[in-house]
Amino acid sequence: MNILKTNIPEIDQENEYLFKAAQYLEIAGNHPNVTASELYEVMADNNIDMTHEDFPGIATAAIAIETMLTLHMIDEEKKTETIH
Repeated sequence: MNILKTNIPEIDQENEYLFKAAQYLEIAGNHPNVTASELYEVMADNNIDMTHEDFPGIATAAIAIETMLTLHMIDEEKKTETIH
């Protein structure tokens, strides 16, 4: 996974969470509206459980990604669903 680095640690951490969340969402099915259960199962398979320090950041990033997909699920030009 290639992650862009900045001089701002907080942005770097957020980007890392977003890339990990996208990766886990793709594994969970790569379709809009992945359920929390589907995501948590993939995260658990990757040793990220609710007690892991990265869990809140990754879960929040996944919610943000899914929210954006829900708000724009159809690519208007291609008439296809967007994916992660």
